[in-house]
Amino acid sequence: MVMRSRKIVVFVVVLFLAAPSVWAGNDADTAFAQGEKLLTSGDLRAALKQYGAAVKLDANNQKYVQQYLMVRQVVMMQESLAKETDPVQWERMAVALRSFYGMQGLYAQALTLDQSMWERSKTSDNAVQLADTLLALDKNGEVVTLLSNLDSKLVTGASQALLAVALAHQGKLEEAKKIADRIQDSGKGDPGALYMLARMHAVVGNVDQAMSSLTECFEAEPPSRLDLLKDIARQCKDFSQVASLASFTQVMQTVSKVPESKCSGGSSCSTCPMRGNCAHGASK
Repeated sequence: MVMRSRKIVVFVVVLFLAAPSVWAGNDADTAFAQGEKLLTSGDLRAALKQYGAAVKLDANNQKYVQQYLMVRQVVMMQESLAKETDPVQWERMAVALRSFYGMQGLYAQALTLDQSMWERSKTSDNAVQLADTLLALDKNGEVVTLLSNLDSKLVTGASQALLAVALAHQGKLEEAKKIADRIQDSGKGDPGALYMLARMHAVVGNVDQAMSSLTECFEAEPPSRLDLLKDIARQCKDFSQVASLASFTQVMQTVSKVPESKCSGGSSCSTCPMRGNCAHGASK
């Protein structure tokens, strides 16, 4: 019996030594999962430590390595942005950092950056981006204040659409409908503007217009990003009242009518519903 027990112990030790990647992989999975959880909460530095631990445990896992390198770059960018004095460099880093926040759904972090971008440069694009983030955080009153007081030169169809959405969220449906009725900007060819117009029409009950704008939006979106955009639309609460309709299901079958490219080709990056998944603006 003693000999048999010793053989079992030896067998287990040999098995452990012979397959270190399996054991390390399990620990690495745990570390990586903790990193993902911390990233979701917005604690990037703590997440980076967990990703680093996952890489040390399983350096051959490219998913772990890529995530570690990306988050490390973002953390470094955060530190650099706080010290940057050159306006052009600051804007480039801010756009790239904002893209990451959007991609990860880190709206609290995105809000701080959007506010800084708006304070530094009062443009229609920055106003729309800030308003959209405020909407994501259910800060409808702040959206109304921001967009109601825009300089007339900064008012666009997209900004008016988001103003209507915010008013509808506040229960001011009649005011929202009046805005929807007078918007002249069709957003034709710009998937971002079309997406916001579709949201507006959906919340005020203009179902046909909402489906038409959303169809045009999908047709104007490059094929490689269309499925992701459709997922965003499915999860958007502004389409909740129409999501069960057959027409909405039909719109979700829409195919792109544009050739593949690196970006949507719309008039601005900030109004693009895919801006959180694209760093194109950083190259401008």
